[in-house]
Amino acid sequence: MGRGRERDESKESYWREQVTRQAASGESARGYCTAAGLSESRFHWWRREIRARDEGRLGPSERVSAPIRLAEVIVASAAAPVGPWSGVEVALPDTGLAVRLAVGFDEGTLRRALAALSGESGC
Repeated sequence: MGRGRERDESKESYWREQVTRQAASGESARGYCTAAGLSESRFHWWRREIRARDEGRLGPSERVSAPIRLAEVIVASAAAPVGPWSGVEVALPDTGLAVRLAVGFDEGTLRRALAALSGESGC
């Protein structure tokens, strides 16, 4: 596989799940790894490795049109804000990117933000 080693599918699946959970959690990689009992350096290595593997799977024209897969969405009520802000956060686990939208955002803003993150034109 380019690195001279055979892939361990179960190990890759485990780390994909960890990377996805960390992105959806809103925690820093360090905080997530500490709470989950994971090696932070191994987490970072796997996050880079997974990104590289995914980029190798898609050709240049497919990257732009690949569907966005969203992680778990947690909506905090305005009465009980989570953290220093209140609103909606959309995390893209494959990239580690997130969009935070304040309470009262409009649908057009969300559509433009997601289009920009997915690389679609016309934003």
